[in-house]
Amino acid sequence: MVQLTHMEQETIAEVGNISLGAAATALSQIIDRRVDITTPHMKILTVDEVKNSYPVPCLLVETSYTSGLKGDNLLLIKQEDALVIAGIMMGSLAGSTLGEMELSAIQEAMNQMMGYMATSMSDMFGRVIEITPPRLTVCDLAKHNLNRLPKEELVAQVSFSIRVEGAIDSKLIQVIPLDFAKEMAVFLLSEGKKGMESAPSGEQEEDIKAGATGFSPAIGQKPGRFLAAGEEGESGEWEKLDIVREIPLEVTVILGKTRLPLGNLFALDQGGVIYLEQFAGEPVEILINNKLIALGEVVLVNDQFGVRITRQISTH
Repeated sequence: MVQLTHMEQETIAEVGNISLGAAATALSQIIDRRVDITTPHMKILTVDEVKNSYPVPCLLVETSYTSGLKGDNLLLIKQEDALVIAGIMMGSLAGSTLGEMELSAIQEAMNQMMGYMATSMSDMFGRVIEITPPRLTVCDLAKHNLNRLPKEELVAQVSFSIRVEGAIDSKLIQVIPLDFAKEMAVFLLSEGKKGMESAPSGEQEEDIKAGATGFSPAIGQKPGRFLAAGEEGESGEWEKLDIVREIPLEVTVILGKTRLPLGNLFALDQGGVIYLEQFAGEPVEILINNKLIALGEVVLVNDQFGVRITRQISTH
């Protein structure tokens, strides 16, 4: 029977922390509200125990990794939380149940969130990772099977507290089949030498740097590794500095914002115009990892758009 060591459990919890953190960033951008996910709590449970620990109507989000990784990932979201998110996206027009319009809104949110998760996983594993579109099922876990898994099968349950500014203070559950969790943990802890198919070719590595998952690539990304507590590299402090230099940062430039009911958005057609709250000539916002750090002006350099920084924003 597959088991996870303490270090492997910590590794899987960290994988969940990073990937769900990326998904939270995507959700924050979609609903234009602050989204916080707390440090994950990891447990090894049977499928039956997972179902009994979440006895509420919920939205089951199923995603399969098809390239780079081979396995399944499940997310459990309370139905009431999904309704709140759909309501924000639709301009507070969501009903009391997850109907067609609400599910359409949540589907779009999940497409973006799972895409960001796949991108963060590509960074961690150093290879192009492709996923299936998320499949949404409204269900009562007391009566619904989890991805056809036998009820006695062991899985890794990673639970998070999720808070959406002014709207949600709840719980989010990630469920990973134990053999898949084991494979990922062994691969990461062995620095890519064990547990999975061989590392990507040079051509595949270039695809990762070019953002082959369909999202903007992180700056300076390189396959990383986990360091045990207290472990240092051979070059001491200089190696620590090099590690910091390799932290991926996402740079975003915001030209302007507006808020639209989902119905108005669906009514847009080719040639339609979305009016932004920003006035012509006003500085644009420059964000790093979703944090405002500067203002700037849009410039044209060699037929490409760029941004000239005109004012730095204090982060203290």
